[in-house]
Amino acid sequence: MPYLLFLLCSFLMCFHAEANIDDAEAERLYNLGVQAFQKSDTETAIEHWVAAAKLGHGKSMYKIGVRLVLSGDNKEALRWYHMAAESGYIEAHYKLGVWYSSDLFGEVDESLALKWYHSAAENEYPDALLALGRIHETGELGVSKDEATAADWYTRAAEAGQIQAQEKLGAVYENGYLGREKEYAEAVKWYTMAGEQDDLQASNAQFKLGMIYEHGLLGVEPSQETALKWYTKAAENYHDQAKGKLRELKRTNWLEILFFIDLILGVSLWEYIMFQRKHTPYPYVQGFAMFSMIQWLAVGIGSVSILGWKLGLVAFLLSVTILQYPCHFTLGFLWNRLASKEYLLPTAIFSINVWILMALCLINLIV
Repeated sequence: MPYLLFLLCSFLMCFHAEANIDDAEAERLYNLGVQAFQKSDTETAIEHWVAAAKLGHGKSMYKIGVRLVLSGDNKEALRWYHMAAESGYIEAHYKLGVWYSSDLFGEVDESLALKWYHSAAENEYPDALLALGRIHETGELGVSKDEATAADWYTRAAEAGQIQAQEKLGAVYENGYLGREKEYAEAVKWYTMAGEQDDLQASNAQFKLGMIYEHGLLGVEPSQETALKWYTKAAENYHDQAKGKLRELKRTNWLEILFFIDLILGVSLWEYIMFQRKHTPYPYVQGFAMFSMIQWLAVGIGSVSILGWKLGLVAFLLSVTILQYPCHFTLGFLWNRLASKEYLLPTAIFSINVWILMALCLINLIV
């Protein structure tokens, strides 16, 4: 009896060693196929994958199926997909779910589609989890609509790292549907998880995060720096709207700089003219007063357009009540020393400056 047990153990060890050798050889052949394919030598690649497939390599079987689909031989491709799935290659399970749920490759078979989707989902394949979420949300493949079940599938997919599912959950918690209440913090969390992934599919979530931080949506503090970070990530992933946003924000930055330079110039001129108004005939004083009102109106519009209503109003009130006084003793004084007694030049510059400032405000509001 001990002798028989020894023989059995020896046989199993030899079988296991042979299996490991076959697995290593199959993986080597698969990699050779990938290298050949990268060099555009498709024929050699397929030869290596066929050799690996004979050793039971599921991924090679799947690759052969993909090439057959591209060549238009759907019937043979389906056979290879089934072989890959039966070998345990999970992506093939998902692909069969897609195959039987679409009429692109033949008639739709709802039961087989669900079977293979569920088979892939049991192995936590992210795309299969996402597909089952959509199926239960829309009621496809003969499945009754079930929002709660759909949300559960989306959550499992998102937790498995599926970008579209993470973005979907962000929208679910932002708008409050699929049986979930609005939870802005949860929405931002899922959008951020999607945006942080280094993948082209993350560009929509990255753009969304840029909008959130630019405008202070979903309970977050506005941050132009953070918004620029997310817009830049989205633009790097070829998101056209993000590219436009980056151009807009850079243009706005220049407008802000011009606005505040012009504002300092205008206030200093205003202080100088008001300082000299006792020498000015009365009608001109009225004119200066009118231009001064326009100037401060421009300050208010510019502050609000650049900083938003709350911060803009605070900045405007500060400038009217406090920040103008340093100008009294500095910029206004400098103009008084540099300009001639006949202060027609600063008066003319002031008048032109009012309209420049208003134009900058309008441009900033439009763009």
